[in-house]
Amino acid sequence: GVYRGGFGGNLAQQKKTPEGKAIRAAVMESSGYLECSMVKKTKRCLKKYEEREQKRRESNEDVLDLD
Repeated sequence: GVYRGGFGGNLAQQKKTPEGKAIRAAVMESSGYLECSMVKKTKRCLKKYEEREQKRRESNEDVLDLD
């Protein structure tokens, strides 16, 4: 097990749980973005992540109503 900055546990037991799958997906997405933005730096991959970010922002626009 491991514990760092408020996150911890025995991740080996999390592999097949929804939480484990979410952690794995987040790590894969993060590493893919970092590879694209820091290594590849191609317009194609950067555009893919820009489109994903735009889609995330649009889907969250109406979550908070500040009026």
